[in-house]
Amino acid sequence: MTSTRANLKAVFKTGSIPKEQDFANLIDASLNQADDGFLIVEKDGKKNVGVGVEEPQAKLHVGGDLMVDSGLTVEGVANIPNMLKIGSPTEPTLSKLQVKGGATIDSLIISADGKKEWMILDSSAQRLYVNSEYDNNGKPCKLRVGAAWGMPGLYSGDYSGETSSTDLVLGAPPQSKIYFGENKNDAWIESGTGNAYIKGIVGIGTPPDAASKKLQVKGGVVIDSLTISENVEVRGKIIRSVTAVTANGPGDMNGNGELESRILTFTKVYGETRIRIFYCDNFRIMGDNVRCRYEILVDGESIPGDPIYADRYGSSGNYHEQSTIFGYAKGIKSGEHTISIQLTSEDPCQVYTGWENSTWSIEAEEVWLT
Repeated sequence: MTSTRANLKAVFKTGSIPKEQDFANLIDASLNQADDGFLIVEKDGKKNVGVGVEEPQAKLHVGGDLMVDSGLTVEGVANIPNMLKIGSPTEPTLSKLQVKGGATIDSLIISADGKKEWMILDSSAQRLYVNSEYDNNGKPCKLRVGAAWGMPGLYSGDYSGETSSTDLVLGAPPQSKIYFGENKNDAWIESGTGNAYIKGIVGIGTPPDAASKKLQVKGGVVIDSLTISENVEVRGKIIRSVTAVTANGPGDMNGNGELESRILTFTKVYGETRIRIFYCDNFRIMGDNVRCRYEILVDGESIPGDPIYADRYGSSGNYHEQSTIFGYAKGIKSGEHTISIQLTSEDPCQVYTGWENSTWSIEAEEVWLT
């Protein structure tokens, strides 16, 4: 049974006669190094305290887990050879330090096997260095985030002055916010205009040929929007995007109204462009001095301003001819549209479109016209 110090003092005061149990309580209330695993060892004139260890190697040496419910202050160096968890993280043991919750770090140095620094966080200089041997003058480093030359920025490579070479600089003085390459000459974006300038030749997928064009690309290129002010030299193939519908037949004897079998759905991206429309079919106009008009409609209406149509004439005989109607539709807003073919004729004109299930096609392509 444990007793408080006040109880033990009352039992052993002058004139009292302690009993056997009182002596036992007194012994149990004392620290026993052998039983309690608590050892005080003097080494080199200094006393070390060990808990769970026989030869403590520091002021406090704990052989096992240590739990601190409140704050922990370490004024010297804390050597933790295994893992340190703060805030009881539940993630797998993949790293030496795991923190659950916020962390405030004034200065942090991370190295590999005690060799060259791998990452340095220096709050006093407001900089982050990665893979760096550095001093306050800014020796070469792989990546630096923070102030340099009195200006914030992101720096990659050896950039310690105006004549040094670098791979990437963001926020570099004096006139730019981004640099690529050596001596700030290969590429930069100016802070005033936000434009990108490339001095020299750019090669994508291949080293550029100094005697060739400014931009050289080896391999495929996908461009959503492109404005070209001069000629473009393409040594490979250009694949255009054309919306089309084609079939063999059916034949249609309708002489007035839209051809129900000849319809194309087309999506227009820009409002200022035109639609290049191509219609090919087999036409027959039979009768004496008769005519039938084939007109291309967009959304069931004539194309505004300049309609696209062709008149087919017949004088005598029964002739079937493969022919094409072609034009540019302007004034069509962006969005999805339906392209169809409308016929207009008068009796006694006999019209037949698509004789013997001949091949017909409707194509549409969005284009810019100068």
